[in-house]
Amino acid sequence: MLKRNNMGSTLSEFTPESIAFITQTLREHNFELIERIGYGGFSMIFKVKSLRIPKFYAAKVLNTASVRHSNHKATFKNERKALSHLSHPNIIKLVDNFEAGKFVFLVLELCGQKTLEDVIKSGTSTITDRVMYMKQLLHALVHIHSMGYVHRDIKPANVLFDDYGRVKLADFGLCIKWPTNGEKSSEFLGSPHFMAPEIFRREPFDPYKADIYSLGVTFYELCGGTVNWPASLDIISAIIGKEGFIVHHGTKPDVTKIVISMTKMKASSRPSLFTIARQPLFHAQRKAMQAPVPATTRTTPTPIRKQSAAKVETKTVRAKKVTTSELKKPKRRRSVQPVYGSIHAMKSSFS
Repeated sequence: MLKRNNMGSTLSEFTPESIAFITQTLREHNFELIERIGYGGFSMIFKVKSLRIPKFYAAKVLNTASVRHSNHKATFKNERKALSHLSHPNIIKLVDNFEAGKFVFLVLELCGQKTLEDVIKSGTSTITDRVMYMKQLLHALVHIHSMGYVHRDIKPANVLFDDYGRVKLADFGLCIKWPTNGEKSSEFLGSPHFMAPEIFRREPFDPYKADIYSLGVTFYELCGGTVNWPASLDIISAIIGKEGFIVHHGTKPDVTKIVISMTKMKASSRPSLFTIARQPLFHAQRKAMQAPVPATTRTTPTPIRKQSAAKVETKTVRAKKVTTSELKKPKRRRSVQPVYGSIHAMKSSFS
């Protein structure tokens, strides 16, 4: 994840000459460099403005000449490839990508500096907000898996928000294409607090099931749980138990059921994302969001733009008179480094 501000030693990788070259390259691709807003490893992120339309974006730039390990280049390659094939309202959008000299550029939609991790720490979100975030993340991962990709680093710190409050799953540096035939992986990677137990055991594992586990832990923290793992896998097993995270008895049953099922120690016992999406918690939320519009008026909205600087325009159409016999029942839409302590009881936020 790219860190915001406090550039640190990364500035040494981007000399004044480099910045001038980056500025010129961006302009050649119709973007104006506005300011530096973040950094990470051998990359830096800039706020840029389109010279074609009045929108702002985030340009993520990698200095390949300073990269000492091939995995840094690989993460950029993974992110570029994955985001070129993924398109979903709750996944950060890749707007453009190009290479010039020793630099690789990824132009992404611009989101705010707040992450889901910040929201969790603040404790200011409502129950409705949290269920909405859970649903949006679930749908994002459903899309990723349906396209044959696995994220492999799902956690609150990698979840951003656009200006409209929508969740945006980001940081696809570990995301890769993976067979859906049950093929196993043996790579030890990810963020320790959110890595599935089978990865810690260094066993061949199903990356799709590991993603579901990571999302389950994210849901757990979103609902008030705190995870600080001990170093021993045996202790981890004892804390989680065979049936998944021990959830506070005062938590709503539907939330408890989802978190426990997604965090089961045995990967094969975790449900599919489609099964999770059919749970009453998300089904009820979908119904609430699909209340029919009164038949006396109708509006033609311009689709919400994903970039944070975009404005939303709505065109109102004058309603014509209709008879009772002409009214039709509205159609329903379907949307579809290792670290470790004790797990504190989940707060009864959903009580």
